[in-house]
Amino acid sequence: MMHVGIAGTGKMGSAIARNLLERGYPVSVWNRDPAATEDLVAAGAARCDDVPSLVESVETVIGMLWDDEVAREISLGRIIPSARKGQLLIESSTLSPQMYETLAEAAAQRELDF
Repeated sequence: MMHVGIAGTGKMGSAIARNLLERGYPVSVWNRDPAATEDLVAAGAARCDDVPSLVESVETVIGMLWDDEVAREISLGRIIPSARKGQLLIESSTLSPQMYETLAEAAAQRELDF
């Protein structure tokens, strides 16, 4: 099964991670506040200490971040630069259309599936 990474384990990110774990998928998680990953780790997820470690350890990365500012820092600044050619990035954060365009362009430059 595909190994999935979740960057951002608030309400939505945690729910996605739990659903994947319940269906048998291997899941790795990262959150700015490591305490926000404790329940998921107890349920079987692997916690990553930093974003590059998360991205490098999985086949697919799902971003569930707060807003454009956080997406600029985490998705644009850490996830996309750490991803490898052909890796699938799913951005499910609440972002402006302009930020989605910025992320899509950056992902395309690195030959990522976005």
